[in-house]
Amino acid sequence: IEPLLQKVRKKGINLELSPVLKTPEEIEKGSLLFLDFIEDARILYDKENFFHFFLAELKKKLKKLGAKRIKQGERWYWVLKPDLKPGEVFEI
Repeated sequence: IEPLLQKVRKKGINLELSPVLKTPEEIEKGSLLFLDFIEDARILYDKENFFHFFLAELKKKLKKLGAKRIKQGERWYWVLKPDLKPGEVFEI
């Protein structure tokens, strides 16, 4: 795949690949990494759209919580539940 990446870079498109390989069981356990996938990931292979549907559901849950991705300089962080009260427990 490196020759293809070099060809694209010559056209001024700078892209990086960070493969993440997960089984459906591993995906269902969740990961904070998946939060950023909602906005930034491009899925190259997803048998039966399993991960696509998982991310769509995660996006709905975050919207219901009022979650926000906050950019600070070149980085960002998530506020998962802006109205969180002390001692409150929530699930995504």
